[in-house]
Amino acid sequence: MSGLGVLTGPKHGGAALAAERMLAATADPADAARVIAERLRSGERIPGLGHMVYKTGDTRGITLMNLVRTAWPDNERLAVAEALVAERSARRLPALNIDFALAAFGATAGLVPGAGQAVFAIARTAGWLAHALEEYQRQSPLRPRAVYVGPDSS
Repeated sequence: MSGLGVLTGPKHGGAALAAERMLAATADPADAARVIAERLRSGERIPGLGHMVYKTGDTRGITLMNLVRTAWPDNERLAVAEALVAERSARRLPALNIDFALAAFGATAGLVPGAGQAVFAIARTAGWLAHALEEYQRQSPLRPRAVYVGPDSS
């Protein structure tokens, strides 16, 4: 539950909704440069770009964008997403991540606002459960990031 509780933050989970809003604010592919420029001038993060772990590119986002391109090649919302990706590239901004791809997927598929964040939460929940089951089976954490220094509970 604590993992799901943080999914509204600007960098983790909530970025998909912010990317959806950015796509919605971009009515036409010709608006992409203006939309990105306005966000950069105001000091806002460009949602759906960059990732703390996947520094050289988020393969989840790349894979999903390729699936969207295959499923809806002539979709107007995909054209807007592609224009934003091109503007990102022209400005040498960080690569797109899964949040941007989820926003593009939702927009091209005609899903309700927030669907990308819901898909992200469901996928993360399945991953967390699988991770926990592996840890229980091994009886040790797979990726410890800290050392417990509290009282011994055994």
